[in-house]
Amino acid sequence: MMQTGKQSKVMSMTEAISKHVNDGDTLYLPWGNPGGPAAAIHELVRQNKKDLTVVAMALSGWVDPLFYGKHIKRLITAWVGSELVGLAQIFRRKVQNAEIEIEDYTNFHIGMMLWGGKANVPFIPVPVDTGSDILNKKGCLGDKKFSIVDCPFTGKQVVIMPTFQPDVGIIHVQRSDAQGNAQTWGTHVDFKSEVHLSCRKLIVTAEEIVDSDIIAHDPDRTICPSFKVCAVVEAPWGAHPEGMYGHYDNDLAYRIYFEHSTYNDADTKKWMDEWVYGVKDRQEYIAHYIERFGYSKLMRLKPKPYYSASVNYSRPVAEVF
Repeated sequence: MMQTGKQSKVMSMTEAISKHVNDGDTLYLPWGNPGGPAAAIHELVRQNKKDLTVVAMALSGWVDPLFYGKHIKRLITAWVGSELVGLAQIFRRKVQNAEIEIEDYTNFHIGMMLWGGKANVPFIPVPVDTGSDILNKKGCLGDKKFSIVDCPFTGKQVVIMPTFQPDVGIIHVQRSDAQGNAQTWGTHVDFKSEVHLSCRKLIVTAEEIVDSDIIAHDPDRTICPSFKVCAVVEAPWGAHPEGMYGHYDNDLAYRIYFEHSTYNDADTKKWMDEWVYGVKDRQEYIAHYIERFGYSKLMRLKPKPYYSASVNYSRPVAEVF
């Protein structure tokens, strides 16, 4: 349901990326699960955004098209790929050819550094084994990767790491209202609102845009408030080929097809020309999917209803004396 009004932040994906993501920005991307903003990634590529620094706890294969071309200059993360289909192939070649700068942390460390950004502190103490290569190997951050200080309370040495406040973050959710009060449900593996709120501003892409009353009636699912959001984009199937709880399953067959299509530069170009540059938006992407693989294949991804129990949020009105 599309909403309009004085406070509405609803816009097209093209406008959201053009208006709010600039060359050279530090960009936060979620791990996914529920799925990541794959539709937004394709639009970033189509608009040829360049020299981005990406900060993420980990990234699944849906992000791999962003490593095509010169979109990413620097990557700060723990992992790019999927246990289901393996290491992201475009990313792998970029690393092997030394075409991007990388700093390696664990998922936990990056989550804590983003949490520290949300808390507006310049650094954060984190537990780390002194034998770990996290401390023995330094990448693009050099001596700013970490520091070791004496704890003023215990006198013991403590590892501290820098915090991040990305210029913009992009998240994909099941639903949002027109102002950007976004909600998601299912397994949450990456701190969700704790790290999203480290960003200076957020672009929210959503399977559907709903009335604000629906958001207000289920407040515990809200992972970001509207004041952090600069754009809301309605993007059905926006996480494909990742799954999205309540909307569609993980398209494992397509993910394997994509991974096999990116083993070398020539095949990758063919895939990019067909699935990213050859369509103008997610609607055309899905139409092309149906043309290639059939409507029934797409519909097999749709889940059967499986609702949770209702929750009563009401409370007695205090008697006024």
